[in-house]
Amino acid sequence: MKFSLFLNSRARPDLLKNFLTSVNETTFDKKSIEVIIRYDSDDQETENLASKDFGIQTIFVKGPQPENLHVSLNEIARGQGLAKEKTYLFATMIFAF
Repeated sequence: MKFSLFLNSRARPDLLKNFLTSVNETTFDKKSIEVIIRYDSDDQETENLASKDFGIQTIFVKGPQPENLHVSLNEIARGQGLAKEKTYLFATMIFAF
């Protein structure tokens, strides 16, 4: 089974880097997972991460700030032409302070 993890990110490069590093370190079959990250066009901090190798397939999708984060994730899934044999996980990151 293959998994696609979808998430939105904005101006949290350290948290995103930690997340991607953790996924890499805890994934046994690296070919079975991909992480698709949607970020805003004006988010330079996240864009700087797009060129880095995290050891897993990571796809960065840049676009205008969405009005609805969940709708934007669905649009990304449709736009990626994802295969039916995959399982899709839509992640909402919640942080406690």
